[in-house]
Amino acid sequence: VRDGPVTVSMSGPGALEGEPGRIMTARFMVTNNTTTALTLREIISCPLDWTIVASAQPDFRLGAGEQAVRLVTFHIPADCPAKVYNLLYEVLDPTAPTAGGRSDFRVTVLPRLELGARVLDAPRTVVAGSEFTVRMSITNKGNTRALTRVEARVRPDYEFRVEPADMLIPSGETRAVLISVKTDRHIVQRTMCRLIVEARTHDETGEVTGIEEVVSVDIIPRVTRITDPYYRLPSWVRVTAAADGEHAAAQVEVSGSGGIGGDSGRNLSYVVRQASRPSIGRFASWNEYWLSYRGRHLQADVGDRVFTLSPLVQRFNYGRGLGVRLGTDRFMGGGYYARERSDEARRREAAGFLAYRPAREITIKANAIEKQAETTAYGDGSGHAIGSLQALYAPSAGAGVEVEYGVGGEEGGGDHGYRFWAGGVFRNRLYYSLEKVHAGPRFYGYYTDTDFAMGTLQYPVKPGATLRFSYRSFATNLSLDPSKIAANKERNLTAGISYMVKPSTRLQVDFQDFARRDRLETPMYAYGERTVAFAANYSLPKSTLYASAEFGYFHDELYDSHSGLSRYSFSGSVRPSQRHSYNLYGRFGHSKYAEVPRRSDNMGIAGRWHVTRTLDISLDYHVSGSPSLFENSYRILTNSIDYILPNRHVLELRTTFWGGRDGGRGDVAVLLSYAVPAPIPLGRKETVGTIKGSVYDAEDARHAGVANVIVTADGAAAVTNAKGEFEFPSLEPGIYSLQVDAKSIGLGRVTEKRSPFVVTVEGGKTARIDIGVVRACRISGRVLIFGPGPEGGAGESPEAGPVLVGLGKGRNLAGGARGLPDVIVEITDGEYYLTQYTASGGDFAFANLRPGRWTVRIYPEDLPHYYVIEADEMQAHLSPGDEAEMVFKILPRERRINNMDEGEIKRKRRYRRAASRTA
Repeated sequence: VRDGPVTVSMSGPGALEGEPGRIMTARFMVTNNTTTALTLREIISCPLDWTIVASAQPDFRLGAGEQAVRLVTFHIPADCPAKVYNLLYEVLDPTAPTAGGRSDFRVTVLPRLELGARVLDAPRTVVAGSEFTVRMSITNKGNTRALTRVEARVRPDYEFRVEPADMLIPSGETRAVLISVKTDRHIVQRTMCRLIVEARTHDETGEVTGIEEVVSVDIIPRVTRITDPYYRLPSWVRVTAAADGEHAAAQVEVSGSGGIGGDSGRNLSYVVRQASRPSIGRFASWNEYWLSYRGRHLQADVGDRVFTLSPLVQRFNYGRGLGVRLGTDRFMGGGYYARERSDEARRREAAGFLAYRPAREITIKANAIEKQAETTAYGDGSGHAIGSLQALYAPSAGAGVEVEYGVGGEEGGGDHGYRFWAGGVFRNRLYYSLEKVHAGPRFYGYYTDTDFAMGTLQYPVKPGATLRFSYRSFATNLSLDPSKIAANKERNLTAGISYMVKPSTRLQVDFQDFARRDRLETPMYAYGERTVAFAANYSLPKSTLYASAEFGYFHDELYDSHSGLSRYSFSGSVRPSQRHSYNLYGRFGHSKYAEVPRRSDNMGIAGRWHVTRTLDISLDYHVSGSPSLFENSYRILTNSIDYILPNRHVLELRTTFWGGRDGGRGDVAVLLSYAVPAPIPLGRKETVGTIKGSVYDAEDARHAGVANVIVTADGAAAVTNAKGEFEFPSLEPGIYSLQVDAKSIGLGRVTEKRSPFVVTVEGGKTARIDIGVVRACRISGRVLIFGPGPEGGAGESPEAGPVLVGLGKGRNLAGGARGLPDVIVEITDGEYYLTQYTASGGDFAFANLRPGRWTVRIYPEDLPHYYVIEADEMQAHLSPGDEAEMVFKILPRERRINNMDEGEIKRKRRYRRAASRTA
């Protein structure tokens, strides 16, 4: 502010803030300190590229002692750099420049972040297995420098790299970014690869600004395989090595399973596994060899398999042997012969059965088995023959009644056994399952000297609420033989209700009564427990939480003692995304169903990470201890890594660490496995056919193959290998049109024959086609029109007299020649036609032509009046790489002038009288 006749002061804050591109206004108070009126002029000093919005009255009059508020409006350029600018506002009297005032003020231009992105170069198609590069530009459209980070995502999940990923871009400048993507060479179908590129920057306040660009690239497989032309049995060859602190072992396994001949009703499975040791640490493995066939009317098993006959006689027997089942919808029979693989018992079994189905829901079956033991509890060489009759009534899927009665025979008599089962849903509400098994002391079936009963009922009393009831009893040593250790009998009764409070929350209450006692005259134990358990389950789309608490008491009848029981458990899982999940679980309290309850605490945490589509990692840490979790604990840490190599091989790593109690020595076991897919072809499919062929250099005497040529067959695509060979291994029968991508065969080259190439595909057969490639040919030329003169052959003939030449309608052409535009030129090889208009100079050119005889012609209809073509058709015989030049001449057509009889031409003048006008 200047003291004097005129005083200027800024109204409001002395500093203004604004974003680039904004229009701002500053207010000033101007005071006339004199006793006379003044005419003042405003002057504003600002950066050169700023725009002052002119006021309606640049000069204003201010009376003596008066004050006036003046507004100064200016525009900040959109690209104005962010910083503080000093501006000056002055007023002065033009008649007395020293009589004036001024005021300085500051304008802070705020930073503005804005990015722009543009794709500079990106391929449209890429051969599978190749690496392609996308070049982009990132522009800082803001007014301050931007620290920019460039990130990318690729779908499918291919490997990629961004160079550079971080850059500092000054305002208004542009930087280039290269994104390289490595495609998968093993894809078998045409795939669209989407590259999403995102550039982000942020200011000092943390506000993030970004921009995203999407690039799509068509990935062409080297071999398109819509379906496999062969029936293959999926198989794997696996090599495994395991080691711990003391031992090491190796294992080789070949296994497979799948349908035969495309028939889902026929299945073949096999395993051949040889291990140097049965187990290493916690990694167990058996030598195992078996082969199984499942068909509509025949089932056969050979080797180390689980053999079964019936639930009562023999439900499960793992042994080495041979088993066969065959039959129709009504009759079936079969059997097996096997030797147990158990270390304790070396028992041989020979079994057979016959089954008859009089109706769809009824099956009657007779079973017989002979068991011969080498060293068992029954004595050396003891044998047992057992027979049973079995009936099943199943009126619907999942519901039915089954009854089996069996008799076992041996020297000195046998015993009997029976089994009853019923299950299903009654009136779509009551779910039930009941089972009763009884086997006498001398009935040596799957059950021996056992009485077992189990039942479960569930009934929804109302929507969301379900009542549950279950009962289980189990007894052994039915004859109370005192020579045996005990005559155990157990009973477990459970009743409860669950209630769905809302779709995400379920509550549950259960009452349980358990009892176990020895029924001998001098019992060894008699105890039980009664508890009430409360549980809650809460589920969300990405997380689940479960917790339960159980309370009750334990009673020992032998010592007439009671003690309290409590058990707590929880588990929680979180799935932030499909790529990873985490679980936490624990159980604390007294052991369950123990003769002497002791505390047993367990807790663990687990994580699963799907790092990429080819890499999976899991980790599980478990701690158990008693009486305290962190004292006298037992720790187990397991880890697994599964990695799928680019060639589809699978690498697996398993590690286990377990630590002993009381600080005992820990042990570590490691397993490394390498698996190779080895599908076995079992026959060719009759529903698909194959096209095989090659693309070769037809000018080469050896017909050398042309590599990396893209060949398409009605949407399917293939790429030639280093020998120029291509294959479409799995096409539906039909007629296909093959096309060769012109860019992929090389610049200036064409196929020897015209495409498309029509190929007929038959089911179960292979069609062959070979495509030659040659250098392309070219035909060019001009269409010239000649005026009157020696070249045109027109003018005045001494012998014939004068001639008249012209374009017609009064247009004449001077002598000489020039190119004639807009004339249609046509070329043909007899089957293929191409047309083109001549350019402004009469030029024409046809490139990328195949070798052969070509005819070039123009049509008279396109020529000017009174002109003729010297030759309207020309021919050229082209060899690979030839170029032909042609000139078509358009010549004037002469018109003779004949003299007629002379006469006088008179002109008659005509007059028109003006019509008289009447009033």
